[in-house]
Amino acid sequence: MGNPLQPAFDMYMGKLQKQVAEVTSTKKMLNELAKEMEIEIPFPDVQAEVVTGQLIRLDQFFNKAPSTAVTEYLEIRGQSKGAATWDEIWGALQRGGFKGEGSELDVKTTLKKNTTAFKYFAGNDAFGLKGWYGQEKKKDKVESAGNKTQSKKRGRPRKNASTQSESGVSDQSDAKPEENKNPK
Repeated sequence: MGNPLQPAFDMYMGKLQKQVAEVTSTKKMLNELAKEMEIEIPFPDVQAEVVTGQLIRLDQFFNKAPSTAVTEYLEIRGQSKGAATWDEIWGALQRGGFKGEGSELDVKTTLKKNTTAFKYFAGNDAFGLKGWYGQEKKKDKVESAGNKTQSKKRGRPRKNASTQSESGVSDQSDAKPEENKNPK
């Protein structure tokens, strides 16, 4: 059963988000004015205070499996923001009460191995949800007539000394007769 105070909590959380957005907007305006006046920018870290639209509850990821918690975080973050760096993900999990078994490295390794749910971007050390990126084409796969996937055969085709019929018996009717190479 839900907590009867949840609607009030949600209302105040929404109010806080609006206030943070107003404060962020005011700080940005002050930074622009400072830039025009050629003085020191008073709020250089203002971008870090932007609210993502949904705040993470303190217990959001408590008792959840690593893959489940990261999937939930990425869904909250949204596809429009795209993949999240590992530091962003780990920070969000910690703020959300994640207490998974194993170390940070164990959790990260688990996500890298879960290629059905996540897309890992090694260059940026970031993860996104696999569904955001569509189907990847498999290399060296061909569809056969029976809709079964088969690996392509590589290399040269086999050389046959004679043509074989469907029954597997050699058909040498078209073959040239052997000539005697050692005349006496």
